[in-house]
Amino acid sequence: MDLQSFKDICDGYRLYFKQNDTLHKAGVDVATYAETYNEMLDLMWKSMLTVEGYDWIQWYLFETLAGTIEWEAKVSAVDSKGKPICFDDESTYDFFIKQKYFK
Repeated sequence: MDLQSFKDICDGYRLYFKQNDTLHKAGVDVATYAETYNEMLDLMWKSMLTVEGYDWIQWYLFETLAGTIEWEAKVSAVDSKGKPICFDDESTYDFFIKQKYFK
């Protein structure tokens, strides 16, 4: 996967999170739709990533909402030298490449 494709997928997640939030605030139950959508995307990620990579993408997408939560407010990830990692799409992609998480 190239960086632009990774960014495009993460942009899709951010739009998905925003739309679900808007619908939820309007009283629409999106649980069934969201579950089906998430199962489909899980299959995609599992086919593209190692087990470790899948764990990391889940963290990045759902704990940081694809990097939209301010760094200070979210649980941060750091490398062995204490340097922040996976704080935006590009740093996450670079980390995945270095760790060989893409199949």
